[in-house]
Amino acid sequence: MFWFLLVAAGTTLFCYPSILSGQTPVPDCSERTKDDLPLPSTFLPGRLPEFQKILTGFLQRGDYLKLNWCGDKGLRDTGPFINKASYGVHPTVKIYYSPEIMRWLIDGRDGTVPDGAMIIKEQYAPPAAQYQIKPPLPVSDWTIMIKDSKGSKDGWYWAEIWEGQNIDNNDPPYNIPNAGFGLYCSRCHASAEKDHTFVSLSNIKGFPGQPLSYFVDFSWVPQPSPTPATRPLAKLTVSHHDEMSLLSSAKEPAAPPAPSTLNPAFVKFYNSIAPVPPADVQKLPPETYDHIVADYLGPQHFLTSDACMGCHSAIYYGNAMVYTGKPQPDGTTPLMNVSPFGEWRWSPMGLAGRDPIFYAQLDSELAYLKTIKDIATREKLKREVVNTCFRCHGVMGKRQLDLDHGGNGDFERDLVYVTDKNDSNFKYGALARDGVSCTACHHTVEDKTPPGVPPLKYFLENSITGNFQTGKADELSGPFEDNVIVTDPMNSTMGIKPKHDAFIKASRMCGSCHTINLPVVDQKPVGHNLEQLTYLEWVNSGYQNEFGNNSRAQTCQDCHMPGKYSNAAGTLTVPLIQQPIATVQDDQYPAVEYRLDQAKVQVRFRDSGFVRHQFQGLNIFLLEMFSEFMKDYKTSPDKNFPYNDVLGVRQNDYMLTVNADLPNAIDAFVEQAQNTTASIAVTPISTDKDKLVANVTVTNKTGHRFPSGVGFRRAFIEFEAID
Repeated sequence: MFWFLLVAAGTTLFCYPSILSGQTPVPDCSERTKDDLPLPSTFLPGRLPEFQKILTGFLQRGDYLKLNWCGDKGLRDTGPFINKASYGVHPTVKIYYSPEIMRWLIDGRDGTVPDGAMIIKEQYAPPAAQYQIKPPLPVSDWTIMIKDSKGSKDGWYWAEIWEGQNIDNNDPPYNIPNAGFGLYCSRCHASAEKDHTFVSLSNIKGFPGQPLSYFVDFSWVPQPSPTPATRPLAKLTVSHHDEMSLLSSAKEPAAPPAPSTLNPAFVKFYNSIAPVPPADVQKLPPETYDHIVADYLGPQHFLTSDACMGCHSAIYYGNAMVYTGKPQPDGTTPLMNVSPFGEWRWSPMGLAGRDPIFYAQLDSELAYLKTIKDIATREKLKREVVNTCFRCHGVMGKRQLDLDHGGNGDFERDLVYVTDKNDSNFKYGALARDGVSCTACHHTVEDKTPPGVPPLKYFLENSITGNFQTGKADELSGPFEDNVIVTDPMNSTMGIKPKHDAFIKASRMCGSCHTINLPVVDQKPVGHNLEQLTYLEWVNSGYQNEFGNNSRAQTCQDCHMPGKYSNAAGTLTVPLIQQPIATVQDDQYPAVEYRLDQAKVQVRFRDSGFVRHQFQGLNIFLLEMFSEFMKDYKTSPDKNFPYNDVLGVRQNDYMLTVNADLPNAIDAFVEQAQNTTASIAVTPISTDKDKLVANVTVTNKTGHRFPSGVGFRRAFIEFEAID
């Protein structure tokens, strides 16, 4: 293929090769004036909302139109429209392209898109066919891509801007940012064959070819009425994300009302600490601060979970990783988000960095240390206690601190309260608050045991209390064989490739944080004590699989990451979960140009091997604490975005746009307690009118002690004799 440059009167025109034999000259919109917007990365780390405001003005003034940028041939759909529902990856769009993008396209998409290039999608209510009758309303919604290679690994600033939008902030209800780096947009755009974009000259006015077309039925046509009336045009009333996510939303059960006053009997009984007014409570920073993205300089071991959220969350678009049951008499429909992100988020592991029980226990330890008179001893023990505790509860922050400080950094409790993004310690607090997160477990590798040393002995001496070994920064371990996974989408977005490693299915991987050897600071001299032995209890149980052949073997993952689901009421039961483990733009999405080959993006449908990231024991009190302080944030009578401003979390699932995940997690605790924890039987031995003698038998169904974990856990038996 040959390209020609025509130079005349100081103006350079790029000629598209297939046009040379025709009569239509190439439009010169590709050489119009570029915008004068600064690069968004220059606003990092803490001023991105300022750029969002500048960008909003640029769009609302129509500056890209005044600059006469190249645009699409017309309004076009991005997917089918059937039975009044759009199945496009965006609404109806008309896209405009900055001169840098046009030069890249005319050069045959060769090389990389230069920094500063912009792609602006004007978005309209679908389908495009309705605008044959009447022109659309003025544009009020845009999605934008700005190339900025120093902002993140994927190299793009992503944004959706709409009329009346609030600039991104950290205020309730703690919304996911609508603009920035490392956003969920890469879920689809990572499937592009180059540079995260599917743009094509065939869509652009003045170039040959036609846009792709999709099936559109006539459900958009207004129905006849007895009296003529002006047909109101459809309008985007919410963001595109909410519009597309609610394709087949199930009705959720209403949350139980929170008590409006304190229970006086509770306060009277637990009177050692006076009630604290809400304004005086020390609050954890909102989860909007927990956003550590893949850096452009190279792969990192630890990223916050929102880097994984886009691909590994449930979405109604295609009903991926979500199940709905039959409508119930009360008008609700049971639904369950079985996605890795959705279940992990409300598990004790997902909440480990915000766990109020953990912080209360830690504060009690630190309060005791204040009674030690010798300052040097007190400070030494404080460092040891804090470092030990955050090896698990704030594992990513502690590990990243170690990596940045020669392998041995001292974590400080107050790092979790840092909100100044210019503070060099900000990332450690953000990573710590994200709990036992995706890149912690999936970077764990099997111990490299020296020759001649028993593996269990080496593990217990070197890897417990959170001291697990990690693999390469550019690899993440997973359970599926390398020949049935795709690596390109994750690699182009995060600089990390998924890789099979059988160790991720081994109980010993869990043993690092579930075998805890703690310092006993009130012992003279200071010693250590094995506080938690759950892994060792399993090793010594009839369910272990590390020694010999055991037909009864079940690993930690077999119980705590089941491949089935049933709610406590039995109204939704899935005997075997069969789902893809992720969603990307593959051949099950509407067709696009310049997508990677199917073999590089096909996320397999898993007829077996899909396991839930449930990670639950019986600590239902933890989740009740997160639920108890949720406050309503209603944007309409039927749209509520609850938030907990004490523990800093939103209840809403951003990708699925439901509030059901937290109550479903609580329900899963109940189901587990009912069916897979223990059974109880009562056998009367003798009775008379004054006395009942009975045998009460509790049968442990777990693969460890019941209860297990920390020593202060208790299981209570309620025995009632009713006359």
